[in-house]
Amino acid sequence: MIRPNVEAEMSILGCMFLDNNTTTKIMSELDSDDFKYEANRKVFEICRELFMASKPIDIITVSEKYPHLTHLTEIANATLITANLEHHIQAVQDRAKRINAEILANKLIQALNDEELTECQVMASKLSDTLSGSKKIEILTMKDAIANFYQSKRTPRNYIKTGFTTLDKYTYIDKGDFVILGGRPSAGKTAFTLQLALNMSKEYKVAYFSLETKPDKLFDRIFANLAEISLSQIKSGGDAMKIKEWGRYTEQVPNMNNLDINIIKASGMTVQQIKAAALELKADIIFIDYLSLIKSQGNSLYEKVTNISMDLHTMAQQTEMVVVALAQLNREGKNEPDMTSLRESGQIEQDADLILMIHQPDINDPERELIIAKNKEGRTGKIRFRFEGMYQKFWERLDI
Repeated sequence: MIRPNVEAEMSILGCMFLDNNTTTKIMSELDSDDFKYEANRKVFEICRELFMASKPIDIITVSEKYPHLTHLTEIANATLITANLEHHIQAVQDRAKRINAEILANKLIQALNDEELTECQVMASKLSDTLSGSKKIEILTMKDAIANFYQSKRTPRNYIKTGFTTLDKYTYIDKGDFVILGGRPSAGKTAFTLQLALNMSKEYKVAYFSLETKPDKLFDRIFANLAEISLSQIKSGGDAMKIKEWGRYTEQVPNMNNLDINIIKASGMTVQQIKAAALELKADIIFIDYLSLIKSQGNSLYEKVTNISMDLHTMAQQTEMVVVALAQLNREGKNEPDMTSLRESGQIEQDADLILMIHQPDINDPERELIIAKNKEGRTGKIRFRFEGMYQKFWERLDI
């Protein structure tokens, strides 16, 4: 049986006791499952709780929640060299992978005797993913995306503008707000938030955390929107991209370079890791696509989503970032959604400062309604948009 790397785990915990500046890095790269020695895992979970509450982490604050002072003293007295932190993190991650792989391998051996071959293949794939997976945060910047594409601001206080005249008239988005955007499948909620992110990135630093779509695919949509090139042409590439389309793209490159937007591959991330990454990027506004895919503790989906919602709300208030999270709606058909349509947890309705819902009254019509279902600082109501899927772009209907 593979044993935990107790010494490396303790060194990491000791680094947080010694220097709270290391905490952001640790929280962005590790989670409780990486700590295989139970006592160390418990200490890490307490440190995570303190981190999420923006409280200091040291032997005194941790001991208030952890009764085994002898173990904490051992951690504090360990030989600590913060310069070796990266090495210790890698050592803990590697050992955790080996232990997780050993558990899966034992299950696979048992399955080979008892289960169907297809089930064994699934388990073998999970085993491979466990050994090869990395928790390193992947970020694709606008400048990187522009380079890859050819190959395959402070004034007196203002509310944060969305770029849509009527929406900005009805809402007052401010630092620390928690915003929910709900929609049924294919209503265009990802496209809408990408357009919001682009509009906001003209003045603010935006981080877009994608939990199910690769960053380069989202940048395809962004380029379709900004250059008004058909998304199907972008997807096809080659001869599908005519001189005219390349011309529109190159014309937009100077404007694109001024947009401060980063897309983060966030599959499997926890709220604490999202917070750590956002702090490291010094983001003003973050988007999360979407809320229920965030990794969280809980005995049921309802409990997990409840915890996620509360953590995101707390994070927005403590960091003064605007947090915009996408959510699925649970009612099908043509019925107009309301706040009871939010899937999985009523906590979302309670926590959000602003709840927006995209509704497509007619599946054959490009018209959309943006329903302002909850607005702590302004009015509720509806705004009509036209959505052009070819360009992944929304136009506000100001003529009605």
